[in-house]
Amino acid sequence: MKIADFLDKFKAHLKADGCAERTVKTYLNYMDIFKRYLEEKRIERIEEITRAVIDQYQIDISTKNEYTKQHLALKTQMGRLCAVMKFFDFLYKRAVIETNPASHIELPKTPRSVPANYLSFKEVLKLLKAADSKDLIGLRDRAILELFYSVGLRNTELRTLSVNDIDFGNQVIRIFGKGRKERIVPIGKVALDYIQEYLQKARPFLVKKPTEILFLSKRGNMLSIDMPPHMINKYKTKTNIKKRIGAHTLRHSFATHLLLKGIDLRSLQILLGHNSIETTQIYTHLDLKDLKRIYRKTHPRENDLI
Repeated sequence: MKIADFLDKFKAHLKADGCAERTVKTYLNYMDIFKRYLEEKRIERIEEITRAVIDQYQIDISTKNEYTKQHLALKTQMGRLCAVMKFFDFLYKRAVIETNPASHIELPKTPRSVPANYLSFKEVLKLLKAADSKDLIGLRDRAILELFYSVGLRNTELRTLSVNDIDFGNQVIRIFGKGRKERIVPIGKVALDYIQEYLQKARPFLVKKPTEILFLSKRGNMLSIDMPPHMINKYKTKTNIKKRIGAHTLRHSFATHLLLKGIDLRSLQILLGHNSIETTQIYTHLDLKDLKRIYRKTHPRENDLI
């Protein structure tokens, strides 16, 4: 048995497990790197991959040598190791292999910090206003930008939103995050108003076939994974913002602005849908009512600050 024999099934497993398209692509790319590494070592069959082989791979990607050519960032090392761990866990649980040679891997620790690349309040407002809401596509884009900043969505979370995920009456939104984990969080009135206008004036002209997807392309399809960052950079150019930004920048800005206004990290963890408590370091209990109250108090867009 060779690794290549199971990559298609591994891909299907990752998708069924709720991994985002980009995550699946990244894992497969890392597995291709691992496969080429093994070929250089003249290891062809899965049965030949032992714990010692995995240990040597971890050593080789953590140091500068003939294989890596340079020092790999800790995040890159973790990604490559995670791919190997997931692949062998997949094989083991399906009884393809009797023992898992990667079960002992300990991932390197990476320091956590608030992303430095975020927009100021004024820069966010300039970016939001760059989309011309008098135009159908501009109105769609304005609704997307407002929603990104109002809720701190990930790219894939926004693209896969359904029309029914927006509860206008209760002013909350249902989001399916990593691993299809569901969270329900408050959404700002400004974003709701633009989404409502988009639903009434723009979306009916974009629909080409029955679909519940909220934001549609000109052809009536779900937005491609590259569309939101491309759109944001288009409006960045219009506003003459000099920073390098993408779809995740508005998520970073959302989080940073709330922190600057005094939100506690536990509330922020819930809003962002982080799984690991290491992201927030605080244990507290908040129900949706508490979360809505804190959100209304702290979000700049809800207090006419921008």
